[in-house]
Amino acid sequence: MDNSGTLIGKTALVTGGTAGIGFHTAQGLARLEAVVFITGRDEHRGHEAERQMRQAAKHNRVHFILADASTVGGNQQLACKFLMETEQLHILVNNVGGLYNDRWETRDC
Repeated sequence: MDNSGTLIGKTALVTGGTAGIGFHTAQGLARLEAVVFITGRDEHRGHEAERQMRQAAKHNRVHFILADASTVGGNQQLACKFLMETEQLHILVNNVGGLYNDRWETRDC
């Protein structure tokens, strides 16, 4: 069987994957048959994004992880949650972030 043009057997993590560019990137990876993990801060929106991606990709290998990437601790928790789900990562899309005019510090600075 020729698997060219697919990502079968590959695992992807897309931070901020519940909306916008992150959502569409994750959905594209899922359609190419990768196992996809998406993160976000809104649990309802995350599960809805997961449902939509599973439907579009026609498989259930899309998973939402509730995570807040605005702190170092939140990112450490994400890493722990991710390692509980899988031991491999082939594709990382660091999509979460923001652009701010003013400097601000997280609570763990």
